[in-house]
Amino acid sequence: MAIEYSDGSAIEAGILARLQQAPAKGSEVSIARADYGEWPVRYHLSPERSNLFRHLDFSGLEVLELGAGMGAISRFLAENSARLTVIEGAQPRLDALSSRLADLGNWKGVLGNVQDVVLEEKFDVVCVIGVLEYAELYIKGTDPHLAFLKKALSFLKPGGVLLLAIENAIGLKYWAGSPEDHTGRLFDSLCGYPEAPTPRTFCWRPMKAKLAQAGLTSIDTYFPFPDYKLPKHVATERCLDAFAPLAADLAGFPGTSPQGAVPLALFPESLVAAQIAQAGVLAEMSSSFLFLATSSADSSVRRQLRVREERQNEVAWSYSLLRHQPTRTCFTEKNAELYVEKEPLHVSGKLSQSFQGPDLKIIWSVPLPGRVASGENALRRAVRTAYFQEAPVLAEFISKLLKQSLKRWRTSEGLLAPESLDATFANLAIGPQDHLEWFDLEWRVEGGMPASWYVLRLILSLQVLENLTPAVAPFRTWKEFYLHLCAAHQIEPALEKDLAREAQFQSLVAPVGDLKSICQALSRTLHRRRFPARFPRRARRWERHLGRATEALRAWLRR
Repeated sequence: MAIEYSDGSAIEAGILARLQQAPAKGSEVSIARADYGEWPVRYHLSPERSNLFRHLDFSGLEVLELGAGMGAISRFLAENSARLTVIEGAQPRLDALSSRLADLGNWKGVLGNVQDVVLEEKFDVVCVIGVLEYAELYIKGTDPHLAFLKKALSFLKPGGVLLLAIENAIGLKYWAGSPEDHTGRLFDSLCGYPEAPTPRTFCWRPMKAKLAQAGLTSIDTYFPFPDYKLPKHVATERCLDAFAPLAADLAGFPGTSPQGAVPLALFPESLVAAQIAQAGVLAEMSSSFLFLATSSADSSVRRQLRVREERQNEVAWSYSLLRHQPTRTCFTEKNAELYVEKEPLHVSGKLSQSFQGPDLKIIWSVPLPGRVASGENALRRAVRTAYFQEAPVLAEFISKLLKQSLKRWRTSEGLLAPESLDATFANLAIGPQDHLEWFDLEWRVEGGMPASWYVLRLILSLQVLENLTPAVAPFRTWKEFYLHLCAAHQIEPALEKDLAREAQFQSLVAPVGDLKSICQALSRTLHRRRFPARFPRRARRWERHLGRATEALRAWLRR
């Protein structure tokens, strides 16, 4: 029997139309990329969805997916497993899934409520991705979540594995001011949810206890960041336990909210992530979880799925998919030290590639493997400076880093070295005595880089500061700051040329639009009139001003 669940008939019809028109539908293809500003389109069609599973080996396994939705993860499973069966409760969603997998022959779909479906075959892996939280709405019983888990386990072969992804009821993003993903209201999960029936998520330890209650005694947890819906990074428990700085860097991004922009921002998540990672409680406050659970630690299916960890000692993975050259970055533990290696997502992928624009040629190549850079990420240092200091201190800090960067990359020809194209604050670590170490330099520009363009790229890498820069900053727009930095370092500004170069670069890296629209978007960013100062800490200045005004008014009334 089908169930009633939908993002809206018009929305789902639009997604089906986009799938039917897509020339390619693989799990690494950005279908309808231009429409990713619409949350449902990005959620159902972005290849980022499958980053949740890319570190696992499904080859030769028979997989069942419960509540498969519109096929974003189903596509990846069908491509990488021996056989896939999906159960989906809503016909329009199953129609979209069928379109997504139409060119593959190793799958079948079943329409119905999971509780009512009976299957003769058993499976090596059962996947439950963003489904368990709805158990109170669709599953009968005094404990619908446990009933759902037991039903899922009934489909497993002996030694089979349950893969379960779910939000964390006390995740960091909810403390920071994101509305609860299912109810759309602030703090619902933090306060224990309203009366049943309601979508309901769980904390880390209670969820593991629920899995154990269902009979799954061997449980591995992965931590997708920013969350399991559109993960850019996935970390293991070992990463959180032994490499807290890396875990903090992976976790320090705002969570993905289906309601769009976060209406209430209480603090910079990157700073808080660093604190809770150092305190050893990031596992409890991760925004979501991926559980790999089985009844036996000796399960051969478990060993196969975890082969990258067991054979190669990998502890975390990062992905860059929304570009022409998709890559995976692997973090590996060797003799208690952390090493990093970037690779094309496909084994057959090129290790180097050039891209030619109208008057710009860039080269991409895989960085050499090496130790993870030590020190604090420059962007986090900038966030910390902006949050705790006044605007002139922030400007001085950025100017100082720019001076050191120019000294490092300037060549005898007056340009900057070709690899400086990628040497932004996002790829810079600040070590002891302010020693600078750049990392992950994938891109370089043929012939060298104009210094003014380098200033622009540094400015653009600082967009994370927009919610931190107080209204009394000595510059009102990023354009003014660009001009200020150029003047301070004797660089001839060339804003229009730099915008054109940057638009070409972005269009060559990823299919983000035509040059004109990219350039216009960049220009709007630079000319934005005022930086919002949303964090309550910044309200203290106005509290002081209001207090003085109130006292002055009282004094006037007493006369």
